[in-house]
Amino acid sequence: MQMRPLAESKLSPKRFGNPPQQWEFPYVVSAYGTMPAAPSGSAPELRFRIYSQTRTGLDDPAVEVAKMLLRLWDFNVSQLGLDHGRAYSEGVIDVYLCAAGLPGGEQRFDVDNQRKRGRVNTIYIYDLASFNDPLERAREIAHEYGHASLPPIGGFQEPEDWANGYLGERLYLQWIRDELLAGRYGVADCMQATFDDVNAYVKKNVDPIVERAATEGPKTAISGVGKTAMDNFMGLALYVSAALRPRVLARSMLLNDPSRRWEFIESVELAAMEPESMAVQFPANLVGKSVWLPVGEGKLAGAQTLKKSGKWVQVKAQAGITITQTRR
Repeated sequence: MQMRPLAESKLSPKRFGNPPQQWEFPYVVSAYGTMPAAPSGSAPELRFRIYSQTRTGLDDPAVEVAKMLLRLWDFNVSQLGLDHGRAYSEGVIDVYLCAAGLPGGEQRFDVDNQRKRGRVNTIYIYDLASFNDPLERAREIAHEYGHASLPPIGGFQEPEDWANGYLGERLYLQWIRDELLAGRYGVADCMQATFDDVNAYVKKNVDPIVERAATEGPKTAISGVGKTAMDNFMGLALYVSAALRPRVLARSMLLNDPSRRWEFIESVELAAMEPESMAVQFPANLVGKSVWLPVGEGKLAGAQTLKKSGKWVQVKAQAGITITQTRR
């Protein structure tokens, strides 16, 4: 991470007000990361630029935002096998911490005339003075980064058109909760949010929709456009990530046409059939419950099949279950 003032203020790609004007940002924090598979001694690569309109010293909000974003980027790379798209600023995401605007955040793909290659992936956090509740700060950063980096699934109307923002906050905060519990993260990694803060969020916003997806399985309806349909999509996505591994989730989203959210169940089935063998790992709140698993043409070991429905089987959630695909 690197903190420095700019010789020339950065102008926001987005224009504000009437007449439209670009806001000025005289400070920047640059955040660098190294890919896990990079050769020893490889130089870190720039992953984020966090622009500020003010500077407050070592406790500057830009530094905290940079730290959390690097953690989320590491989740993407190590868990999901995803990196930033190189089509936008060669994989760098630009974040603008704004003094004005309505409280909240926004992610935009935009054109930046201060860049040689003008296509940029940007996040804006507005009314920085109101950005002071630790959990809300962590949630907002996770939400906007989800929009910026996760494969899109769209066509919803409520609560947003695209689901990758709400999915991002639930996915990342769940992983942050686990890292805090294990002692590998501290509050400095998640905008000063505590384990109790994040755990309460997960219990309220993650566990119920995951349990519904697991117990309803292929009956889960995601063809609607409202909050229930988005919750059903997120519940299935989070269940796949937890039980079948995050990379199966990432593959499911990449296989799915972004505009055809109702096909996500079929995308999950296809992604689940790609590994030759997979050990299932259930979240603690599902153990002992009757849940559904996508097995495709594969064989199930370690549990008795209770019911079948298409490419899914119902089993009692327990340790030691594996799915093995039959290759022809």
